Amino acid sequence: MWWCLLPALAFEGDVLFLGNSYTFYNDLPAQVDGLLDGNAATGLTAGGIALPDHLARIEGGNARWQAAFDGQRWGVVVLQDQSQIPGFPDGQPEKQASLAAIPALDALAADSGAQTLLFLTWGRRDGDGNNPSLFPSFSAMQDRLDAGYLTYRERVEGEGRTPWIAPIGPAFRRVHDDIVAAGADPMRTDSAFWALYADDGSHPSPQGSWLAASVMYASLTGCDPTERTTDLLPAEPATALAEVARRVVLDGEDGGLGLTYPWADAPCGGLEPAPEDPVPSTRRCGCAGGQAGLWLLLPLAWRRRR
Repeated sequence: MWWCLLPALAFEGDVLFLGNSYTFYNDLPAQVDGLLDGNAATGLTAGGIALPDHLARIEGGNARWQAAFDGQRWGVVVLQDQSQIPGFPDGQPEKQASLAAIPALDALAADSGAQTLLFLTWGRRDGDGNNPSLFPSFSAMQDRLDAGYLTYRERVEGEGRTPWIAPIGPAFRRVHDDIVAAGADPMRTDSAFWALYADDGSHPSPQGSWLAASVMYASLTGCDPTERTTDLLPAEPATALAEVARRVVLDGEDGGLGLTYPWADAPCGGLEPAPEDPVPSTRRCGCAGGQAGLWLLLPLAWRRRR
């Protein structure tokens, strides 16, 4: 058993998500909040918006967005872009706008005392019918999203800071590829991969959101997500998905991305097993949870944004 002798995270403060429906479906910030002990996770979200839209709301007078960066202190700011844009070619206008917004959002995070965490999203289950040449399948779309988020990281590194990446899309790929390796079809409607998606094949089901929350937890803390529980799913599928998250983040099975994390030299707060301690802690790995908050669902009508 692991007991929390030296609770110490790679960050101090609460977690702020800037995202869209991929974040607010099944209340992902609240799921992450429930996994953390002591630090809260909250979200500023609206349907279909991209990173430049968040920047415009912060700079352009939106009260909620401005309030989040008006003297507030954060430990981590999570950036989740619209689901297709990171996979677009670098010269495409919307991709250029996101690439320009990333350093500005990171600077705002830095001013609030936060580190930046990039939310690497998943490919759509069947690819993207609006952009079939770019995204003909899940795997092809995931390849392009992976590359896009690495480019986002490089853009911030050019400004002198290094964000880290939560490999949620690669965890979806791990579920997909494990099924293929077992000789089965991930596109069967009864498969674990199919179950990660809502009926539209784009947004996350409760299983997909729990996998995302488990990856977030492991990425933020270096702690084993299989030691945590959720009321979102029954115990057996929840544990199986948390195991996928553990493999992808803690064991480095991230599809060859070679991601690193601030806690790499001291995973889960540098904790050591202490069987001689007679009083096991009720806290898990010094990791943190408080109140979920701030919800704004303002869907935007555009055929490429869902």
